[in-house]
Parts: sequence; structure tokens; C-alpha cells
Amino acid sequence: MTTRVRIGVLAAGLIVTAVLAARVDIPRLTGKHSGDEATFVSMALSLAYDGDLKYRQEDYTRWMSLYTEGPHGLFLKKGPQPTDQALDYGKAHTFAFVAAPFVALLGLGGLWYMNGVLLLVSAACTVTFARARSGPVAGTILGLSFWIASIVPAYLVWMTPEILNVALVTCGLFLWLYKEVAPSTAWPGWRSGWTDVAAALLIGIAAFTKPPNAVFIAPMLCLYLWRRQWRTLLVAAALFLVGSAGNFGLTAWTAGDWNYQGGERKSFYFNFPFDGTGYTFESLPYTMATDDAGTDSYLSAKWIREYLPLNLEYFFIGQYAGLFPWFFPGAAMLVVFLWRWRQSAVWQWLLVLACLGGALVLLLLTPTSWSGGGGPLGNRYFMSLYPALLFLVPAGLHWRVAAGTVVAGLLCVGPTLMSPLASARNPSRVADHWPLHLLPVEMTMIDDSPARMSIDRGRIQFWIDSFVFMYYADAHSYSPEPEDGVPGAPTTGFWIAGNRTATIVVRSPTPLTSVHLTVFSRVPNEFGFDMQGRSGSLTLEAGQTGRIQLVPGRPLRMAASYAYLWTMTTTDGFVPAETEPGSTDDRNLGVFVKPVFRAEPQAAR
Repeated sequence: MTTRVRIGVLAAGLIVTAVLAARVDIPRLTGKHSGDEATFVSMALSLAYDGDLKYRQEDYTRWMSLYTEGPHGLFLKKGPQPTDQALDYGKAHTFAFVAAPFVALLGLGGLWYMNGVLLLVSAACTVTFARARSGPVAGTILGLSFWIASIVPAYLVWMTPEILNVALVTCGLFLWLYKEVAPSTAWPGWRSGWTDVAAALLIGIAAFTKPPNAVFIAPMLCLYLWRRQWRTLLVAAALFLVGSAGNFGLTAWTAGDWNYQGGERKSFYFNFPFDGTGYTFESLPYTMATDDAGTDSYLSAKWIREYLPLNLEYFFIGQYAGLFPWFFPGAAMLVVFLWRWRQSAVWQWLLVLACLGGALVLLLLTPTSWSGGGGPLGNRYFMSLYPALLFLVPAGLHWRVAAGTVVAGLLCVGPTLMSPLASARNPSRVADHWPLHLLPVEMTMIDDSPARMSIDRGRIQFWIDSFVFMYYADAHSYSPEPEDGVPGAPTTGFWIAGNRTATIVVRSPTPLTSVHLTVFSRVPNEFGFDMQGRSGSLTLEAGQTGRIQLVPGRPLRMAASYAYLWTMTTTDGFVPAETEPGSTDDRNLGVFVKPVFRAEPQAAR
């Protein structure tokens, strides 16, 4: 296939998908938007149709003409104008500037189309780089699998800057590093100085959009310093400042505050300024500024000692946000890089230090929400750091290794990628399949994990003797219910599935002194349990009730509670619909568990 034919096929594909995108009924498919998504969509609409980034009456009216509900979680802040005339958005404007042309041409479907184009450009960069590094077959497989066997494509339907950040970092690193591996037949322009200038500018814009991306300017400048390329170093530093500080300056000029998340910033969920009810910006009493990240407490020796070792484990192999399950191709490149470290270039070492250093900063500054908060798919905060791992690919990588990353990666993320909209609506289910449910649950951020996002899985209140919250980390525990099934009777316990292992995180406002379990099975069963390292088992005959008392192991101390990891196993179960006449209950029931939690008095904390 000639180059002209390839370009024609690509152009035709882009035109066809643009037509389809314009016809997609986004509100019907996605339902309501909340939090960051509501803000970024509103910003894109405002810039596309009003030519500004001010929230006014027409913005609310436009939103309600598209959606049946208001923009839940809309972030607004007080700007230079009176609040009864206009408000500013409390998010970075980069997404809106890039998205506005797509929205103006294609409507809301233009946001999905934009994400697709950006990911396509990113894939072109990774394939080109990997082919130059490892040959046409292995390079093509790896360059494509780097995206399709990771969680990244699931964010194509998210109307937030995640894909944009990925593209900015990927293109920036490609422009910086392709000349290091480009074949002699490559276009000579790749080796000219413009690529360094463009790379620094893109990294600067990425740093404005998400400040942790600023780590990537460090390896660039260090390499220029190592090679004594003084002029390039100064120009790259200047262009980085243009992209980052320049955008902060633009924010200060238009919104009166350089920090788009600082000042008097509020989030609106049920009532909104200019909604016709008389509700105003001042009606909401509290602010949500992020001028102060709370680092004084998080960077204390106690927090680091308690949280960092656990978070490092979770960062690599955590069930909901681990690097290996959710970004397997990149994790594999990191392992291969370390295995063949003697063949690595200086720029690769600088890049891996920047990437892992950025991850470490996230773990230190946001120890209870380092995956992004709000129950994201995978590690949302790490996504824009992820592209750096592709550039660690060693020379001469065999195609079988590249193919292996596809298989292993899709085993983990395949079910989520097959239904990205359903996964986004109900993220608590994304880790229920093998092998993800075998991995450790991120206890340090359980209240910001996907398990928290479902009313039947997260923050389940259980109050018998002492009050606790329970978080079901898998689908092997059923909702609390009365033991005898009588409607309206007090909740006493819950069923766990037959021949399964159920994992639950229990949070108590004070340390638990003991846990008393009454367990019942209608079939012969072997019941096993463990709570923070204190374990045991009990053999149950059919119809038998057993009792267990245990003292849990040392809990994880959280900001306002104590967390315990509780696992229970069963060896058999039954389905009521198959054994009880007239029953429609098709659950796989193993053992009914009635827990009584006893804790220290509140004053003893």
C-alpha cells in the first residue's frame, strides 16, 4: 500500500467517523454528568458557542436543553465580575480550547471524536518509535498494544482531559526522543532543533493542565546539561515556561486568580447559579479551594511510615489501580528495561526516574486518593505519566514479548474495555473477574475507590452493638438483610457466596476490641475467616449454626477511622430457586454471617 493510498484511507476513515460522531446522542447514552465531567463539558460548550469561558444564565439554559438534569458537581469560582452576572470555571482551560472546534462542528459527539483523534495520534507516535527501536513487527505490536491492552481506551468516552493529557505527554516525549532512535532513512527534520522546542512547549501545556506532568521537563533539561547543549537547554526551559506559566498567566488575566482551583471555589450539585430559583454563588456556604494540599499532615513521619509501604504495593499490584493489571504493557517495559539495564541509554534512565518520581510524589501528597478519587477506572492520575514507559523499550525486543503484553494486558482490562460506558457508570464491578480479584485491595484509599461508588457495595452502614462501615471489594458478599427474610425486620447479617472468597474492608471510628460471628449454612460447609491477620475456620453441618469470637489484628489508622481487611471463604453453596418451591432467588448462597462488632468507647480514641 503506497503512502498516498494510506493517507486516503485514513482521511476517509476520519470523515466517516466524524459523520457518525455528529449523529451520536451523547445525553441518551451517558445520562447525567457529574463532577469534573460536568465542568469540562460546560466549559467546552461555553467556548464553542459563546466564545468565552464565563458561566452565565445562557450556559445553564443550554445545559438544560441538552440534559434532563443539571450539571451535578459543577466547579465554579468567583472572578472579576459580580457573581450575579458571571462566574468562572474552576478547572484548567486547555481542554476547552482543544475541544471547542470539535464541539462547534460536531456537537457533543465532537468530544468523543476529539478523544479518538488524540489517541490515534498518540498511537502513531508510539508505533513509529517502537518500530525504530525494535523492528517493524515487534514495534507495531508493542506500539498498538501499549494502548489497547491498557485501561487508556476506556477513557475515550470520558469527557475530561485524560486523553488530552496522554496525547500532550506522548507527543512531547516523541518529539524529544525520536531522533535518538530514528533510522538513517528518516526525514532529516526529525534531527533539527524544532523538535526540542515543540516538545518543551507541549510538556509545559501538559504541566499547566495537570501539574505532575511537569516532571518530564527535568529529564529533558538534564540531558541537555549532560551533553552541554546550553542553547537548547535555555530555549527548552523558556518554551516550557511559555506553555505552563503562560497559561497560568492567562488564567490570572481572565479569572483574576492564577490558580484555577484556588480562591473562592465551590462545587454545585443540586442547585445552581442562574437556575431560575434565586440560588446564587453565595448561597453555598463552603469553598473547595486547593491552595493548600494539606501536606503538613500527609508528609509527617507517621503518615509516611504508615501509608507509603502499603501504597507502594498497591501502586504496582493493587486491585483497582495497580500498574501491572491496568497498564500491563508499560509495566512489562519497565521490567524488561530493568532486566536489560546495561543496554539502556542515559535518556531512558532520566525518563524512568522522572516517571517513578512523579508517581512517588502522588503517593506522598495524596496518600488516600492517589488514583484520582471518585472511583476512577485504573489509576487516573498516573495516566499522563504512563506514556513515558513506552520509551523504555529496549533495542531488538522480540515480537513474542510484544505479543505477550497484549494477551496479559487484555486478561486484566478486556472486560472493562468491552463496555466502557457501563464500567464508567458502575466502576465497583471492574475488578470482579480473574485475575484482578486475586490482587490486594487498596485499603488506604477505600473511601475513594470504585467500591465506594455503588450503594450496595460501598459504605454500607452496619450497627449492631457498635457502628461500622463495610465496603465489599468483590461480588461474593450480598446486601445486609434480616436473617429470616421478613420485610421490615431489623438487619442482622448477610450472605456470602458459596465456594468463594469474599473480601470486605471494615471501617470503625474507634479500634475494634472484638468481633463476634454467628454463622449458619444450609449445606455442609467449611467456613474460613481472617481479619487483619487473625484467622481461623469452622466446620458446619447442614442446618448448623456456629459461633466465633476473634480479636482483630492491628488496623490501618486512617484520618478519622480504623480499617480492617476481612476475608471469608466457603466450600459449598446452594441456589434457593433450585431447591425451594416458589423461590425466585437465584443467588449462590454459602454461609449467612451475623457479625457483632465491639469497639473502644469514642472518648478512648
